[in-house]
Amino acid sequence: MTAIASKSAPKKLHPAWVMVIIGASLMLVQALRMFSFGIFLKPITAEFGWGRGDLSSAYAIAMFVSGFLAILSGRICDKYGPRFLVTFAGLCVAAGFVLMSRIQTVWHVQLVWGLFMGAGGSLFFIPITSTIARWFVKKRGLAVALTASGFSLGGVVTAPLCQYLIDGYGWRNAYLVMSVMAVIFTVPLAQFLKHSPER
Repeated sequence: MTAIASKSAPKKLHPAWVMVIIGASLMLVQALRMFSFGIFLKPITAEFGWGRGDLSSAYAIAMFVSGFLAILSGRICDKYGPRFLVTFAGLCVAAGFVLMSRIQTVWHVQLVWGLFMGAGGSLFFIPITSTIARWFVKKRGLAVALTASGFSLGGVVTAPLCQYLIDGYGWRNAYLVMSVMAVIFTVPLAQFLKHSPER
């Protein structure tokens, strides 16, 4: 009688962890929006002669808009899921980068960064983190932490990437490149986000 050794089938990655990988990747794009502001301050102020305080007000407006919309984005995500919101957030950030490449006055920066980037911030963070939490009962804290690590990784990558683009192409073209990156990395990935295992 010949004994046949059974081989165990390779374990597949659980869909919940796939959601974590997607969420972390999307968080990296969110970091590109968040951390790029300070990198562009020097070339923009050098070209227009503006004070850094004038531009910093745009960042403050973005934080206010982001905080206000976070409440709405949470309710919309609960009802309709994260896919639409995150896709829209990516398009907001991409449009913001394009418009930043065309600025001429301080109020342009305040409007563009405050509105588009502020909206992008809340529509990224809340839907992604709340979605990841729905996919886990055990290891929920670990899953959310790993998702948020994409934001930290993005913070490390953003400075050298932005500086490379600015040095090589100028700050206006650098914004255009970042706009393309925001669309490429956000829109396709957002389509794979699922509200919860139950759905």
